[in-house]
Amino acid sequence: MDAGRSLEVDWTRLLTYGLAGAVLITLLVGATTSTVAFGLFNPAWDGATDLRGQLDSAPGAEPVVVRETGSYGDHSPTETTAFVVAPEEPYDRAAMDDVAAFVEAGGTLVVMDDGTAGNRLLEGVGADARFDGRVVRDEREYDQGPQMPVVTAVADDALVATVDEVTLNRGTAIETGDDEGSAEWNASGTDDEATVLLGTSEYASLSPTGSDREPASVAPPSGPYPVATVESVGDGRVVAVGDPSIAINVMVDRSDNEAFLHALAGDGTVLFDRSHGGDLPPLSSAALTIRESPSLQALVGFGAIFGVVAATSRRGRRVVTGVRSRCLTLVAILAATTASDTRPSSASAGDDRSRLSPAAQARYLRSNHPEWDEELIEGTIGKFNMERDEHIGRNDE
Repeated sequence: MDAGRSLEVDWTRLLTYGLAGAVLITLLVGATTSTVAFGLFNPAWDGATDLRGQLDSAPGAEPVVVRETGSYGDHSPTETTAFVVAPEEPYDRAAMDDVAAFVEAGGTLVVMDDGTAGNRLLEGVGADARFDGRVVRDEREYDQGPQMPVVTAVADDALVATVDEVTLNRGTAIETGDDEGSAEWNASGTDDEATVLLGTSEYASLSPTGSDREPASVAPPSGPYPVATVESVGDGRVVAVGDPSIAINVMVDRSDNEAFLHALAGDGTVLFDRSHGGDLPPLSSAALTIRESPSLQALVGFGAIFGVVAATSRRGRRVVTGVRSRCLTLVAILAATTASDTRPSSASAGDDRSRLSPAAQARYLRSNHPEWDEELIEGTIGKFNMERDEHIGRNDE
């Protein structure tokens, strides 16, 4: 009988621990991942965890997530590239001044957008490029459809030295700042204001609506169109890319998308500016907060030392043992309920031979939990028997 009871308690304990582990894993995943589109902590198809992981492992690259533009000043501009991917909110004057100062001092700013939200930032830092906002279509040179055009490198520039083709997904063209204000360019790869890095074929056109639906009529080809440009601003440079989706998990391995992104990132510090993007996961946000605050780092360090000292002291061990013991008490109560569920109804109707006596229960607990004191053992037995009797009573009814 003791062996049977022991087996029941062990199985219940195992199931309880498994459930607790599943809950903890779920909470951990929820606290460390995100569902924000283009998010660095979003592992879904529209996230950018693959890019973050690749840059983490790339030699020389040092990815850093910033939540405030004031953090730009903490890094050497000439050795840093900042990415602004699909900003969800407009940059105010103070934020634009922070970014502009970074570029003026020699930093590289990469703005990736497929609408017109990024134009305010481009204007604020003194760049001439602007996002057109209409969707680029190509009826001949495409991947899985006309709205996924395959564009080519057209400049003799280090940023596209290892790039032949890049696949877009509902990207937009870039106005390079010429006098006519058109998104077209002369296919030479440069103009007076910016160098065109990537361009469409001559069969490309711009969707008249830019909506998710197919247009009622397709505009005649009017390409080529620039879709990525670079220009000097102050001592730095600004890169405009007309499609942020080349960085998402489902697109990063198409064509030479990955090679292009790595060339943009360079081999120095890479800032991912999320100051105007979606919220970060709680644990990632907390880690960044601690990293940005020396006083919090010191507080956490002292807290860890205090915790180790407290846990290893006699009183600390008693507290830890008490918490563990009370958790196991709950397991024992659950074991009583589960055990009564698995017995035949005749046994649960009050057959004393199917139960351990309080003395036998005490011997069992002393044997399996020698660290428990008598008060805890008696309390556990009382709760165990009370819960079991109540459950059996409910079954009898």
